[in-house]
Amino acid sequence: MNSQRLYNGGIKADITLPAIVNVSVFHQLNDRWDLMADVQWTGWSSISELNFVRTDGTGSLSNTPENFDDAWRIAVGANYRHSDKWMFRGGIAWDQSPVTTADRTPRLPDDDRLWLSFGTQYKHSKNLKLDAGFTYINAKDASISQNAGSTPSFGLINGSYDAYVTIFSMQGTYTF
Repeated sequence: MNSQRLYNGGIKADITLPAIVNVSVFHQLNDRWDLMADVQWTGWSSISELNFVRTDGTGSLSNTPENFDDAWRIAVGANYRHSDKWMFRGGIAWDQSPVTTADRTPRLPDDDRLWLSFGTQYKHSKNLKLDAGFTYINAKDASISQNAGSTPSFGLINGSYDAYVTIFSMQGTYTF
């Protein structure tokens, strides 16, 4: 019989969130078309590890090296005003992953992503707007080959991840 008991106590982790720099541009081309662009840099390299420690001072509970890289996101999009009531939107974005191939784990099998988004807005009245949108995110196939430093001791995880996300959204806005 295993005599180890589950830990029952406080746990903490100190994480410094990364700096973010974002530049966005909006240009109304004419009375029907708006053009938009966005570039963002995130300083993910500020997170080198996730270290969870027990608050009673008995030591580290878990330490996971992350070794994130800084990452970029680039996006472009457009609005088209079909009429006074209807506006259509679309955009595309490339989102670079902060996860390096060498440090990819099953916990975070992340890789670069491509975003495709479409939406519409209907102005029901001067005060009421209804919006609907759809986004499809396709992540690049993420390969993994990890052994935590020793295949004989820890085994080998070898394979690839294929990931995608679909997002549907709806919103109503009423102004007074």
